[in-house]
Amino acid sequence: MGITIARITPEHGPQARTLIARAFANDPLINWLFPPTDMSLDQRLDAIAIFYWPDVEAYAAAGTGHVALDGNEVVGASMWSLPNTTRPASVLPSSTTVATILLGEKLKELASAMKAARATGRTPETPYLHDLAVDDGCRSSGIGAKLLEAGLDEYGTDGSWLETTNPRNHSFYERFGFNIDAQHRIADSDITMTRMVRGRTGFLPTN
Repeated sequence: MGITIARITPEHGPQARTLIARAFANDPLINWLFPPTDMSLDQRLDAIAIFYWPDVEAYAAAGTGHVALDGNEVVGASMWSLPNTTRPASVLPSSTTVATILLGEKLKELASAMKAARATGRTPETPYLHDLAVDDGCRSSGIGAKLLEAGLDEYGTDGSWLETTNPRNHSFYERFGFNIDAQHRIADSDITMTRMVRGRTGFLPTN
C-alpha cells in the first residue's frame, strides 16, 4: 500500500507524538534538553513524548497539519501554527507548564535563546512550521517532502517560516525556497538555533 497524506486529526495524536519523540531523539536541541546520560532510553523517549504532547494534541484538534499514513500507521507528521490563532485556555495541560515541570531552569535558557534567534521579537507574521518528523525506517523516501509540500500548499502560499537546530536540515528546506534569516547560540552550548523564512518576510511588531 502506498503512502497517503491526510490532515491530522485527534485520532492521530498518540501515534504522532510517539513518532516525533523517536524521530527527534537525536536532534541537537533535544539532546541538550534531555541529555542521554541523564536517564534510560525508555525514560528519555517518554519525557520527549510528554514534552511534545500538549502541542501535538492542540494541532491535531485544530487540524493544522498533516500526517503521512502507511495504511493506518502514522509514518510522518507535520504541524503548523497559524497567525491570529490561539490554543483554548480550557485545554490542559498547557505546553508551558509541561515544559517547566520537565526542564526547570533550562527552559529559561531556551526561551532566551529563541527570543534572540527571533531577532528580539521580530517574529514573522506568516504561518510557522512547528514540527516535521518522519519515521526512522522511512527516511529518504520522499515522505518529508510530501508533508512539507502539503503544508506549503495549504498554509504557506504567501510565505512561511521555521526554526531548526540541526544543520543537516538546512539544505532540505532550501530546496523549497527557505532562506536563513537569523541564527543564535543557545546558552553556553554548541547548538545554534536557525530561523529560516520563505516568501513574504513581514514581521509582527516588537513586543
